[in-house]
Amino acid sequence: LPDRARKVATLLDVELGPVTLDDRPADQVELHGGAARLSGELARLPLPEQTFLIGAGLELNRRGVAWLKRWTPAALEDVLLVLASTVDDRFEGRVRPERSAALVARVRGRLPGLDAELKQLAQLLPARSVARARGDILGCAHRVGLVVAGGVGPAFAALERVHRLGGGAADQPAPGVVGLARWVIGDQWIALRRRLGLERSSP
Repeated sequence: LPDRARKVATLLDVELGPVTLDDRPADQVELHGGAARLSGELARLPLPEQTFLIGAGLELNRRGVAWLKRWTPAALEDVLLVLASTVDDRFEGRVRPERSAALVARVRGRLPGLDAELKQLAQLLPARSVARARGDILGCAHRVGLVVAGGVGPAFAALERVHRLGGGAADQPAPGVVGLARWVIGDQWIALRRRLGLERSSP
């Protein structure tokens, strides 16, 4: 598994040092200073599915948004609403009372000098669903995982497997599957693989 991670990292131009395994969910990859932490569950998956999940996880780390995998849309919305409410009274009514006091105190205590950024957040938040924005970001990482995995089948299988391992309903599509399916209809992923020189082989 560490060798597989290094091969994927090389394709994505990510410097990878020591690789350790723990009990995190299979789709969560953590990268700090080149050292990577992967899920031990990955070792039980077929190699193409491993490649997809590692590729998507490394891409999220490269973009600095891997923490999105650890936050549900509801929890993320709680935090964003609290952040916005510190500079815009319109958001106070949307913040859950049980969350607001502690989070507002932490925001005001730890984020001094960010009024301009928080005001911008307050302007953007009503125009976009937090869940949709999170899904769009994860969807971009799924596209990267698809390219390095070598095909649509392993990508869909990995997403469905993670969905089931996380207790998702069998009669519901895994998060990310619909968006990824729409993307590959136009064969954009084939053109991308050709540009990267991956059309004939995968790691």
